[in-house]
Amino acid sequence: MLSDQCFGSVSPSASKPVNPETLFCIGSCSKALAATCMMSLVNSGTLELDSPIDRWLPAFSQLSLPGGQRAPRAPTLRELLCHRAGIYSQKEQITPVQRDLLYDFTIA
Repeated sequence: MLSDQCFGSVSPSASKPVNPETLFCIGSCSKALAATCMMSLVNSGTLELDSPIDRWLPAFSQLSLPGGQRAPRAPTLRELLCHRAGIYSQKEQITPVQRDLLYDFTIA
């Protein structure tokens, strides 16, 4: 039997309680499971780590670089797993668009 018991508040500074619809940014917490699944598929020959991801996700074939240039290719699975895909740089200040992509759960 499933339970919808919730505990705590939305953030340390907010008094709003969590509920079953509360969304949290979990960052890379699911990466271990996703990586394990991917590596099982790599081991079986179904996936290739060095294949660009637009092979499976066509929207990634139209990526643009800062300055409006078109990216020469989509990132690979290996680059995504290693945080080297260039989705955004952690060396520079995050832009509002990048922040929205990371934290706005309504963007699909």
